[in-house]
Amino acid sequence: MTMTVIVPLDGSPSAERELPIAATLARRSGGSVVLFTARDSGVPVDVDGYLAQQESRFGVVAEHQISEHRDIPVSLAKIAETHDDPVIVMSSRGPNGINEVVIGSITADTLRLTDAPVLLLGPHVKIVPSPTDPPYETLIVCLDGSHGAESILPIAQRWAKLLGLTMWIVQVVDPSVKLRVEGLAHEAVDESGYVHRVARKLSSAEFETEFDVLHEDAHHPARALVRFAEGLPRPIIAMTTHGHTGLRGLVAGDVTMNVVRHATCPVLVVRPHDPAGNEHSSDRKHALA
Repeated sequence: MTMTVIVPLDGSPSAERELPIAATLARRSGGSVVLFTARDSGVPVDVDGYLAQQESRFGVVAEHQISEHRDIPVSLAKIAETHDDPVIVMSSRGPNGINEVVIGSITADTLRLTDAPVLLLGPHVKIVPSPTDPPYETLIVCLDGSHGAESILPIAQRWAKLLGLTMWIVQVVDPSVKLRVEGLAHEAVDESGYVHRVARKLSSAEFETEFDVLHEDAHHPARALVRFAEGLPRPIIAMTTHGHTGLRGLVAGDVTMNVVRHATCPVLVVRPHDPAGNEHSSDRKHALA
């Protein structure tokens, strides 16, 4: 099992800042890199030359994928479908269309259309200066007791194994509110029992698993998660998106997008599985047809 790191580029410096992180992930996991762009996205006329130049800058050998049209989300979803264990690495803003202000329609549509995890780099992310620097060390998995949030756990396990990360299972809890977990009906749950149980279940000889319940800024969970991450070495935050109206309905107050906006580390975002297989699946099949 190896990781395929897919990097969309549009010729802008903000998009190119994805490359050192992509190189680090590929090297650490023993995986590969795919550089993607569209011919009219803002890159120089010599598209292949531009992509080769980016390979040389960051010391990677990459597959090139060049689209003749600008339907970026559909193209990225199709590339992810044809590669093993894919992750799409995207900056959250950029002037030329691929990357937009957190969170623009292209990023939202990419998340809506792909089952692959998307590693989002917000405006405050501290970029690894060189692909030879130490890799990330910590994976913070954010849960809220819902089945949708827990759908990120298999991906988090793979990342922890591939990259040798210490996994933290965390939840933001308001101590004045009794926690209830889906599937447990009216049974009262100790506030740390849930994350403790999940951490114990995931514990493996291949990676360490810790857990914590965050009370500080309980009314502002994004702030609590960002502060927690700042206290751990070289973190990645892992979350699912939420919203029953689909990812097009994400608004500025959404917890996940607020984490992306303020975090100084990358945020691994995964579209939660729809147990009924209806809304998101039908939208995705129609768009990719």
